[in-house]
Amino acid sequence: MVKPGSLTKEFLEGRRARYLPPFRLYLVLSVVFFVIATTGGSHDSVGFVGLHTGEGQPSVDVKKLEDMPAKPTESPEQRANRICTDFNFVIGDNKGLVDGPAVCRKIVGDNGHALVEALYHNIPRALIVLLPLLALTMRVMYLRRHYVEHLLFFVHTHSFAFLFLALYVLVIRFVPFKSVEDIATLVMLFWLPYYTYRAMLRVYGQRKWVTRTKFSLLALSYCVLGGIMTVLLGLYTAVTL
Repeated sequence: MVKPGSLTKEFLEGRRARYLPPFRLYLVLSVVFFVIATTGGSHDSVGFVGLHTGEGQPSVDVKKLEDMPAKPTESPEQRANRICTDFNFVIGDNKGLVDGPAVCRKIVGDNGHALVEALYHNIPRALIVLLPLLALTMRVMYLRRHYVEHLLFFVHTHSFAFLFLALYVLVIRFVPFKSVEDIATLVMLFWLPYYTYRAMLRVYGQRKWVTRTKFSLLALSYCVLGGIMTVLLGLYTAVTL
């Protein structure tokens, strides 16, 4: 938590017996995070997912379906049809790989709970694909290093991210003050990238200006690959919903 990159450096220098294997650590902390994130708060407290904020209120780009109740003479199916009337998003052939109106009706039918469950189920799969791709970008920047070293680096940094985000969720869930939530969010947004930068300094041992340049390239790669993975994750979730 307080020594970014030290665990990775220990492994690379052969001091491994006292530590959990990297992928086991990653698995344990990812499970801890998703258990905390999906229990006790009906998913309302996980602001960084982009669906709700910590106070259970919708983010600015997501309508709160509970505020769109059925009319007195309207069945749940009719309510879903009314809300999704103008939702004409279709991908695929004539039948549609993703039938927007049908997906919309499923989401409206249970106020988005099935969607959130599906996303939580699919995010770990997306990360399993993302980490090797990130390690590949690092391999290009550090040609004298082996690919597996970069993969180990990302397994450890993402393990930290899972632990940190689990603590973040607990804070905004159990401390009922908007100011605390705002501070916790700012700390999260700052500390996660700073942790990665400090880890790069310790593990790869290059000068600060070189590391800052490579960190900027890594951040750009993360945004591009993360954006593509998010789109694919959304499409896959919609198809399998």
